[in-house]
Amino acid sequence: MITTNLFQSTEARKLITRKGIFAVIEYQKDLSISFDNAANAYFASQMNLRKRQVVAQIKEPNGVILQAGAMQLMIGQLQASSNVKGVGDLFGKFVGGAVTGESAVKPRYSGNGILVLEPTYKYILLEDLSEWEGGMVIDDGMVWLVKNLSDIQSLLVKIYL
Repeated sequence: MITTNLFQSTEARKLITRKGIFAVIEYQKDLSISFDNAANAYFASQMNLRKRQVVAQIKEPNGVILQAGAMQLMIGQLQASSNVKGVGDLFGKFVGGAVTGESAVKPRYSGNGILVLEPTYKYILLEDLSEWEGGMVIDDGMVWLVKNLSDIQSLLVKIYL
């Protein structure tokens, strides 16, 4: 049994939205800044430029696919795997990635536990494509995390630059 207070608001952070297995935490006070950056962090916070973080509560049979390098912390019994099926598939993904700018390998996390993504100052939107009647057109670099029920078509999280 995993016990955590990540989904509870505190003086330093607040749970600002939740949709499905995903939650967005916004830090009201950034407790990780240095003395040199304190004034900049204070004024950024006053302008609502705050550090935000996505937390996914994963339960079997669901999993998530992340952008490479987006994971910060895994809690529980989670397994990481890649979307590469063989050498030919890897080569094809590298060639396709060179054209589109996408990374060739996207980690997939499944099991039972909590996945915490790297914090960001960007805006985070939780979206369910089934509510968009026919989908949504977005830039490849904006996809950060998807829930993979069967394939990557079920886009749920998007970050605005």
